[in-house]
Amino acid sequence: MAKFCELVEDYSDVADFIVVYISEAHADDGQWAFSDNEYAIKQHSSLKDRIHAAEILQSSGVLCPIYVDNIENEAQMAYAALPERLYVIQDDVIQLKGGIGPIDYRIDILEKYLQKLVKQE
Repeated sequence: MAKFCELVEDYSDVADFIVVYISEAHADDGQWAFSDNEYAIKQHSSLKDRIHAAEILQSSGVLCPIYVDNIENEAQMAYAALPERLYVIQDDVIQLKGGIGPIDYRIDILEKYLQKLVKQE
């Protein structure tokens, strides 16, 4: 998340950044739980749970707005976003669709795209 926050700082004059908080990929009570998670977050059973988890993320220093997917996970399914994925949407058209994380989560590709935007201005 640190590199993403760095891009938000560096490129906020050419792009609007948001995070969409979807279902918890590494919930304490889930299949992919990590024993060393910094925060104890269970899989969300209500929108209130998901909002609370998003508030924890926001308090960790994320520098852009965080939106919360509904409990039916419509955004997660529409964007094939679990566990994480980067998109660039411009004028309602997907311009960049990053790979599915964590293996294909390539923030360097997003950075190169943003660098091109700066050069176009």
